[in-house]
Amino acid sequence: MRSISEKQHRTLVDGLQNLQEMLLQEKLEGTDSTQEIEESISMLLSTYQKYEHLLAQMTVMTEQYKKIHRHVRAKTLAPVLRALKKKLETESPCYFLVREILYKTKNL
Repeated sequence: MRSISEKQHRTLVDGLQNLQEMLLQEKLEGTDSTQEIEESISMLLSTYQKYEHLLAQMTVMTEQYKKIHRHVRAKTLAPVLRALKKKLETESPCYFLVREILYKTKNL
């Protein structure tokens, strides 16, 4: 997913606003072109505002997920796996599986 460039957004909106002002100065207001420009500016601004709001929500959700992930890994998964590792015989296939899982989760 690619982000929306604020610079490109601002440039396009500014360009449309300048064009709108030129049309008003030339007394071409009320034409289909000026209405279309006005609608375009409105749609761009509202869509970009929604985008920024969703981006802020996504940032919050990402941080919440990372916090939960660290907690589950450290407080739930690791202690259970360590306890299992101590109880299993070192030659058991399960022992090697638990050891591998511990190793992988340690690097997360």
